[in-house]
Amino acid sequence: MTTYGGFNWTNFFLLPGVYNGEVSGTHAVYTDCCMGIPTEVSRATAFYFQSAYFTSYIGETERVQGYLGSVLIFDQAINQVTAGPTFNDFSAFGAVDRLRIVSGAGDASNVGNTFIDDFTYSDAPVTATPEPASLGLMATGLSGVGLVYRRRRRKATAA
Repeated sequence: MTTYGGFNWTNFFLLPGVYNGEVSGTHAVYTDCCMGIPTEVSRATAFYFQSAYFTSYIGETERVQGYLGSVLIFDQAINQVTAGPTFNDFSAFGAVDRLRIVSGAGDASNVGNTFIDDFTYSDAPVTATPEPASLGLMATGLSGVGLVYRRRRRKATAA
């Protein structure tokens, strides 16, 4: 596993000067999905996977799967070509914390590799969730306001 750009890259390798799969810069990564071992990109916080360029070594179908925890958010098949990079847009899908890329058949018969470049993403917003103690405190406060209102109503009715 390699850590780069705040992500953990599992079963990926850096290839300098891979011209057929390269879109920007001087480096592209390639997946080593031989023997049915998928590659993964993950990080501790959620992100939106926007897009990437994919190029196949032997012209195959890839499955790009996005997970949030253990929940599958999307499973997208993409057909790769060997002639050059193909742009793939994933911006319509939800936030994930792990991408899994499975090449070809996804079993021991698979011997292909895929080149990936221009991996783009955006951070998922962090939303605050109230703690149970905060909710209890709010309920107690609203109950107190209700009791004061009720007491004032009774005094107004009695007078």
